[in-house]
Amino acid sequence: MVYASSKQTTHSDSLIIPKTLFSQKQKTLHELSVLQDKKTQALKHLQIDQQLAAHLNQNLLNASNALFLTEKKVASYKQQLIEIDTKCLVLDHELNAQSQQFSKFLPLIERLSLYPTDTLIAASNNSPSPLIGLMFVKQIANLLEKKAKEIKAVQEQLYALRKEQNQKFIALNQLQSTLSLQKKNLSIVAKKAKLTQQHSSNYVFKISQNVAKMAKKAKTINDAIKTIIQSKRKVEQKLQAQANLAIQHQDQEKISLYKEKINAITYANTAEGLKISSEKNIELVNGPIVSLWGSKTDSGPAQGITYAPPSQASVRSPCSGQVEFAGSFRGFGHMIILNCGKDYRFVLAGMGLLTVGTGQTAQKGIIIGRMPVWSGNQDTGR
Repeated sequence: MVYASSKQTTHSDSLIIPKTLFSQKQKTLHELSVLQDKKTQALKHLQIDQQLAAHLNQNLLNASNALFLTEKKVASYKQQLIEIDTKCLVLDHELNAQSQQFSKFLPLIERLSLYPTDTLIAASNNSPSPLIGLMFVKQIANLLEKKAKEIKAVQEQLYALRKEQNQKFIALNQLQSTLSLQKKNLSIVAKKAKLTQQHSSNYVFKISQNVAKMAKKAKTINDAIKTIIQSKRKVEQKLQAQANLAIQHQDQEKISLYKEKINAITYANTAEGLKISSEKNIELVNGPIVSLWGSKTDSGPAQGITYAPPSQASVRSPCSGQVEFAGSFRGFGHMIILNCGKDYRFVLAGMGLLTVGTGQTAQKGIIIGRMPVWSGNQDTGR
């Protein structure tokens, strides 16, 4: 290294300054190396988190599909048992009626066994002809045989139904045991998926929580959605301003950081969820539809689809997207606002339990909540 100066210096002075500059250069290089290592490690951790999140999401989807299928079978078996009970009641009534008809002949049969001659003579209008009496006995025998066959046929149907009913009960109990285990498994996987996402996207979760708190204060669902949109735009604008300032200062680290945060906030607006949703429709919940979109109601045209699901029925995500709100809201019970892309949102309300949280990314088909506990299907969910 060459050092030039107009000032006359000593030998020791000419060595001190180059060493200082060299030391500063070495320190700067070391700091850059440490930053680069941190960045590399951060990217590795991010990739690991993303892979783990993807793996857990797939496990969550598999567990959701298995649980939903089991619930569907349980609901089907319960309906079949109701139908069997109805058929058994009808057959019991028919058997009772036929038995009463058959019982009318019992006094005559008893009389024939005790006083055959007197009975036949009386039955043949005092005619001495034995043929009339024999014909009468034959008619009675034919009639009794016919009634006996009818009663036997009903008894056989009833026996077969009772046997089927017993088999259905056994299968239902097995399914309910399976269902209980699947619910526990789903709960464990759902918690892991949520924690993993929160760890890898902590910033998104914090922003989402703040936005959801403001949305909770809204008076209507539409107002809550407007609050979410406006709040996220403000956050995006603030981040963009910080990114522009970093660009002016040519601070690449901050530029990357702010761009990453902007992408995380605006992820739900890529419409990827809508593309996935268009591939195949899924059943949101087991149970019949009570009213469709636009149906007449006391408060005007319906703004959604209303279902009558069984007690504690699982509710699945209609698309892949970001959960912008998850919690209780006004008189709608537990509610979820799901952004499926390009500001297309699904609102699912009336649930008793939620299995996803605000800020979480929900994959299409995963179970996101459960209906309340009730008896019968008189209550409806939206």
